[in-house]
Amino acid sequence: MFTLFLGSFEANYLKILSSISVYKYIKKTDTKPPRYFINEKEAEVVRTIFNWVGNEGVSLKEVIRKLYDKGIVPRKNKNEFWSNGPILRMLRCDTYIKGYIYYNKLEAVEVKNPIKKVKYNKIKKGSRRVRPQEEWFPYKVSTILDDWDLFNKVQKILDNNRRHGPRKKEYDYLLSGLVYCECGYRRAGNGKNNGHNYYRCTERVLKFPEPHICKSPAMNAQVLDKVFCDELGVYLTDPNNINKIAEDYLKAQAIDESEDRERQKLHENITKLKEEEARYLKVYGEGEIDFEQFKEIKRGVNKRIKALEDDLKRLNEQVKDINIDNVELQEFCQEVKEALQSLNYPTKSLLIRDIIDKIVMKGNTNEVEVMGHLPINHLNIGYELISRNGQSENQHFVFPVLIDTPRIPFKLIIRLPKPRYERLIVQRDEFGRIIHSKPPDIQI
Repeated sequence: MFTLFLGSFEANYLKILSSISVYKYIKKTDTKPPRYFINEKEAEVVRTIFNWVGNEGVSLKEVIRKLYDKGIVPRKNKNEFWSNGPILRMLRCDTYIKGYIYYNKLEAVEVKNPIKKVKYNKIKKGSRRVRPQEEWFPYKVSTILDDWDLFNKVQKILDNNRRHGPRKKEYDYLLSGLVYCECGYRRAGNGKNNGHNYYRCTERVLKFPEPHICKSPAMNAQVLDKVFCDELGVYLTDPNNINKIAEDYLKAQAIDESEDRERQKLHENITKLKEEEARYLKVYGEGEIDFEQFKEIKRGVNKRIKALEDDLKRLNEQVKDINIDNVELQEFCQEVKEALQSLNYPTKSLLIRDIIDKIVMKGNTNEVEVMGHLPINHLNIGYELISRNGQSENQHFVFPVLIDTPRIPFKLIIRLPKPRYERLIVQRDEFGRIIHSKPPDIQI
């Protein structure tokens, strides 16, 4: 359905010989050259799906259910219901907003991992891959979407769900996708057969076979997840911290671009007047004017400098009138604490993805630097429990609630507990990861 058309150029016109057109476009071959026209019925389906996902936060499963309830079937009518693949490709397709489809976008290649392994294949090139973009030939079509904000918002939703979506794994890494090492590389979850799970720096894997440089030790995932939730809950429910976060935000917002330009202009005028004063002093030193003339000129220059400095001081003391309800903010933080204290992984994971931007682990000092934000307007934001398996229909697209919400940044330093004992590394694998370790002899 979404495979772009094949064809060839003939006499500088694009002759579409064979194709499966992009959903919502109809190919007309009885015109010269052949053209694409909008299928208004399918175009309305595309607009509806973008609105569901971008504005209403509907999940893929819920989109499929809504299409089924409305009796909207895929173009070829092979099934009564849609599948995830076509909807994802539709949401990723920029033809709807840019108005271009491309000839020569794909090329046929041999199948690397065939489903059926036979000695002889009649068609060897049974797979396709995308050519470099400079080899594509654009073909202009009409657009049906005109809201770039909505399109970009949907792309953010898809990116974040790909990054944070639930996966089948032995341990639910609560901070997955957010943790960075002090060396700059990401930290990824890595488990062991003995039941221990760690956040490890990916540098030693990504740079293999080169020797790894980062010496920061791995961090036990169970320990970090628990300490992180406890410390974040305590920090955000302290009224002093909330007031400090709000005050810092107000000070940062007090300076806008127009005020900054005015401030810069005042500094320039003050500098010019001081240079003018220096020139008069030089003229007086050369005997061109007498002392009384110099005093009168200097008095006038100083008066003008004083007026500009007063304007600059008044401008620096101005605070923009931004409405931040500290009580409402504290209520939100109390909701955060209650969600963090719950035993429900999907609820905590959703919350952390909403308010945390980045976590930097400093393994050598046992410190964790947390950078996040709090929403200013969060009247319709809440955190109720989600099913434990994380597969509820309405969860998949719930993350972007705060994408367009004004945010107050905050930073938190968490000090992790020291290990109960030092361990001796007995064996490492070829990537430098610890295979076996043991505690030193401890006398009890």
